[in-house]
Amino acid sequence: MGRATNADVKRMKERIAAIKEAHPNYQRILEFFEKLLLEQLKIRAQVDCRVPEISEDSARIRAKEGFPMLSKGDFSFDPHLAARLFRSICRIAKRENEKLKAEVGKIERALRRKEIDLEMCLPKALEGDHEYLSQIAADVGIDRGVMSFLLHTTIKPFVEVTASHLKDKVDEDMWDKGYCPICGSQPLMGELRGEEGKRIWTCSFCGNQWRGKRVMCPFCENTDHGSLRYFYTEKERAYRIDICDKCKRYIKTVDSRQLAEEIFLPVEDIATLHLDILAADKGFKREAFNFLGIF
Repeated sequence: MGRATNADVKRMKERIAAIKEAHPNYQRILEFFEKLLLEQLKIRAQVDCRVPEISEDSARIRAKEGFPMLSKGDFSFDPHLAARLFRSICRIAKRENEKLKAEVGKIERALRRKEIDLEMCLPKALEGDHEYLSQIAADVGIDRGVMSFLLHTTIKPFVEVTASHLKDKVDEDMWDKGYCPICGSQPLMGELRGEEGKRIWTCSFCGNQWRGKRVMCPFCENTDHGSLRYFYTEKERAYRIDICDKCKRYIKTVDSRQLAEEIFLPVEDIATLHLDILAADKGFKREAFNFLGIF
């Protein structure tokens, strides 16, 4: 998704309303995320970030060799716009979620005491420097998962806009990897789309979508039918958990052909937290950020 439009907001609100009606137990958490997503969409409409120049020849060569177009450090963000979004996310989290309220309060106090430098932490989150962020969290005594959630929710609109400018340079006929052709990150979720049920991956970092192999673990690239399985609940055949017995990881997949409404993947992710619990109970691990760690 690139710049936010009224259509994006409308699609997100309609999907949330449909899921809340079907699953009333998700009402509170979806109301919380609706507010967060609206803030992200508002900021996305204002983003004017530097897009690295990648020639078509360079993109083709990198794809042929299995290299993504960019490293995470190649992405950029507006520090003032990001700081504004971070503060908005903190306010929403404290107001809407009791469990997050105490942790966010600790983070805000640490920022005021200059024990945390937001201008340093945001680039570290962008680059994926988990060691630095873990050390900061340990030194200050704050929850690492909550801190990561706040930081990544803040930078996401910026990286998504950048990726949207590069998606047309991806040669899908040449790219057959399970990781994103733009930034090299693992997929957040999968989708089965169209009459043939094409498998589409959505990047957990930059939001880019690309076509994947129908039978392949995106994490270890295992293609053995015998060790790739999926399961679902009888009440929700549109959602399933694809698991790999080889690497013991899983990814959630939405079969959009079975849903009347157009999907909005960040919402589908939140509305299927019960599937994450099922997968964890069976001993499988999620590669992308798991919201179960903070709620």
